[in-house]
Amino acid sequence: MSSMSHSLQPAVSPAGGASLRGSRLRTAARLLLDEGPLSRATLARRSGYSPASMTATIRDLVHLGLVMDTGKASTTGGRPASLLGFDRSAVLMTLLSFTDHRLTASQIDLSGHELVRIVRDVKHLDTPGVLTEALHTLSAAAAKPSRCVAVSLPGVVAADGSVSSAPAVGLKSSMELRSHLGEVTGLPVLIENDVNLLALGEAARGAAKDRDDVGLVYIGAGIGGAVVREGKIEPGATRSAGEIGFLPYGGVWAAPGDTEGPFEREWSLAAVNARLIRDGLDWESVTAATPVVDAALDAWSYAALVTCCVADPATIVFAGDVCELPQGVLDELTRRVTSRSPHPVDVAFAWLGQGGVAAGVVELVSSNAELFLPDPSPTNHLYP
Repeated sequence: MSSMSHSLQPAVSPAGGASLRGSRLRTAARLLLDEGPLSRATLARRSGYSPASMTATIRDLVHLGLVMDTGKASTTGGRPASLLGFDRSAVLMTLLSFTDHRLTASQIDLSGHELVRIVRDVKHLDTPGVLTEALHTLSAAAAKPSRCVAVSLPGVVAADGSVSSAPAVGLKSSMELRSHLGEVTGLPVLIENDVNLLALGEAARGAAKDRDDVGLVYIGAGIGGAVVREGKIEPGATRSAGEIGFLPYGGVWAAPGDTEGPFEREWSLAAVNARLIRDGLDWESVTAATPVVDAALDAWSYAALVTCCVADPATIVFAGDVCELPQGVLDELTRRVTSRSPHPVDVAFAWLGQGGVAAGVVELVSSNAELFLPDPSPTNHLYP
């Protein structure tokens, strides 16, 4: 899903030719990724740059192996223009994904295709040796080098790339993760909350495809939320938006210093499953009217309704292991949200599973071309 529906304006930069060259490269790459294939004339017109400067930019992108001719434009007369397309398979990324004390390190391209994968058990994220070993092992197994590193994990990711509030991966204090990974790899590093990436992926390629305003409620081992508006994550002032596990519920409030909120502690799917087991039940033997299930559905619909009241999304997407519950339970969850919301809202259940993280990374990297474009300084011999 593209968030670019208007003509891009060239950035004005005081930093000289290299900065202007970089701006043109990023603009052309983003246009071709979002709207391509495009003719050279259309690319120049949409970018706002002159045809001559865009010709040089196209030459750079072709030289880097990122752009290629894809055929001819249709025409009613005259010579048809050649079309340029972005080769998504040419941009390789290392993706580090943390879930349930497990690190998955993979190399994917900008179409989301996975080329290499390794898995490591990780009890504590603040053990740099595990990350370093996984990165070196992945690099040795990959046929070609990655251009950037993307990290998905549960926790609050600050603007400077530090991570905090991530007890699920054993992190109780802030960790300067971006700087550490940058030193180890020498590559640009992107770090984002896993639920934010799931929401972006489902909005771009999954259950909420082509919807501009999406609220996602994740229910699994933990609970989290995210909002995607016009194709972009809404991070909040402190990048803590979506921490709905800390919602007060049933008269229980979070205490100062809590790393896990009361709502998550009581109403994660793991907590509900524990109650069912205690009562000698399982999901195949219950209905929506079973007291434990009825209470859980009220709690989960409450999380969705809070999102509706605050963010007013067109669609609520439920994600996580909750999507694997019996259809009758999911139908009742849908009914409770749609019937209680103060405004019309669609309810959907995630299609992509953990593949939503990779889809979200692809969207985020595609819109931040500086992550995969080499530095355009005159001393960089990667450019002609």
